Amino acid sequence: MKVDPADSQQADANVTGDGTGGASPNAGTITFTPEQQAHMDQVIADRLARAEASWQKRQQAAADKAKGDAEATTLAEQKKFAELAEQRAKERDAAIAERDGERGKVKQYHLREAFRSAAATLKLKWATDVASADAFALVAAEVAALDVAEDGKVKGMDAVLKGLQTSRPYLFAKPEQAGDLNAGDGRGSGAPAVDPARQEEIRNRFRIKR
Repeated sequence: MKVDPADSQQADANVTGDGTGGASPNAGTITFTPEQQAHMDQVIADRLARAEASWQKRQQAAADKAKGDAEATTLAEQKKFAELAEQRAKERDAAIAERDGERGKVKQYHLREAFRSAAATLKLKWATDVASADAFALVAAEVAALDVAEDGKVKGMDAVLKGLQTSRPYLFAKPEQAGDLNAGDGRGSGAPAVDPARQEEIRNRFRIKR
């Protein structure tokens, strides 16, 4: 028997979800009891909660990582800044030390020149070279009391040297005793002056052989 295709399609359309013929209002619908529906709702809620917790955990981990990276970057920058600041401080201290050292050398030079000039002006003689060095060391120790101008002039050096004559007389040579008018003849005070011309005249006068 030959079946018409149109009739076959109409027959399929009339088959319901339970395999029986005829249309039904609840065809293809699954119905749950209240207990089953509550259980399904709880399962779905639990899954949603776990998904939400997992998402929040991933978000928190990403935020913590970003924060940690930012803090690490900040610490690295702070460390570099601290190292750079320390290096700059060392360079500054070295420059200041070098400057002060040069200033000290210049000041020492001016003091020594003023020391020599004042000693010459006051016509001071030192007992020995060591005494001269000791005298300058004593003067340099009182450098804070001396006014060293920008041009190198030193005020107060004469007063310091005169003070040394009183406080340290052993540093200075005793003044030489000059002979009187008769010293050439060996008479009077002091040692006679050595005068070759005078000696030659005496030899000729008294016919003294050489």
